[in-house]
Amino acid sequence: MNNKNKSLIEIKNLEFKYHKKTILEINNLTINQNTTTVILGPSGSGKSTLLDLISGFNKATKGEIKILNNPKIYEIGYIMQSNNVYPNISVLKNVYLSAKNYPQW
Repeated sequence: MNNKNKSLIEIKNLEFKYHKKTILEINNLTINQNTTTVILGPSGSGKSTLLDLISGFNKATKGEIKILNNPKIYEIGYIMQSNNVYPNISVLKNVYLSAKNYPQW
């Protein structure tokens, strides 16, 4: 099996609830290494919630997320394209502000 067919992210039976309301459900999703994946949807459809679950910022109500076949990986993060960065400070300071809230990161 070449790297292109190896799974990078595997999601099975994922559910995330907020205040007892189901916000996101994914039965089965596999993203392979060395591929490009686009997540599209309107505001409020769960794109950011999915990224928060994958990165470990939020915990799923049920289900499983594996990264490189490992259910617990902490060397992952992301910075949103807009609304979550401070435009008047440097990139390094923006990253630092996010990292200081997650010591394992």
